[in-house]
Amino acid sequence: MLPTPSYAPEGHAEHYWLLTPDGEVALPQTLRPAALALTQASPNLVRARGYTQVYDLSDGLPAPASIVLQGTVIGVHGERFRSERELSLYLADLNRAVRAATHIRRDDREPVALQPGGFLHAVPMGRGPSCWAEVSLHLIPAEVPDPDSDSPLFW
Repeated sequence: MLPTPSYAPEGHAEHYWLLTPDGEVALPQTLRPAALALTQASPNLVRARGYTQVYDLSDGLPAPASIVLQGTVIGVHGERFRSERELSLYLADLNRAVRAATHIRRDDREPVALQPGGFLHAVPMGRGPSCWAEVSLHLIPAEVPDPDSDSPLFW
């Protein structure tokens, strides 16, 4: 199981968790929605009135926009990664969790179902040994918001 990441910027209150068959995985608190990708109005989120399932994309309507989280991963449990090996092992575990994720949860909101196929991009950074990384998570929602619903969007 992945350790709980730390190093959240001051005043950051949003936390994200991936739900996998092995349990809940806390995402680094430094991750943020990329360009507000989780809440932006996008033509890719509009399927058809009352049609929110996205398992069958053969209807010719646009595919759902992916949920994108980006940020810097520099350590866990209040400790910075001490070596490139520690960082690499953590990123490998995080990548496995992203690929196995069935849902994502944000703070106290209801979990959002995900399709298989999420992926992680990580670029190690730093002088000498790379002890931190810029990370981008891409997750594909299984449903899109129903445009006829008055309830708040899942994001």
